[in-house]
Amino acid sequence: MKKIILGGMILLLVFAVLNSCTKKAPVKIQWAASLEDALKMASEKNQPIIADFWSDG
Repeated sequence: MKKIILGGMILLLVFAVLNSCTKKAPVKIQWAASLEDALKMASEKNQPIIADFWSDG
């Protein structure tokens, strides 16, 4: 059991180190006021969107 946990921790550490070594271009987030605007912008640039919905009621 200890070997499995140790192996998982080592794998996680290796992944974290390798991930931090890569250079990534900064991403500019474009906010939209409505879902329709977001869908239009996404279709023009062929990009996905993330929609966040909530309710107070």
